[in-house]
Amino acid sequence: MFIRMLWFFCVEKDWVNFGGWLMGRFWGCRFVFGLIGMEERLSGFFWRLTLA
Repeated sequence: MFIRMLWFFCVEKDWVNFGGWLMGRFWGCRFVFGLIGMEERLSGFFWRLTLA
């Protein structure tokens, strides 16, 4: 499901409106990578908590 979303946002190119595809790709990828970065920061924070 998540991989499918990633594929849709970042790879899928057969949108009718190219501008819509461009915006969807830009915001979709920013959103996905933002989530990944947030998850990494959170896991790093919890990792430091367990070490402390």
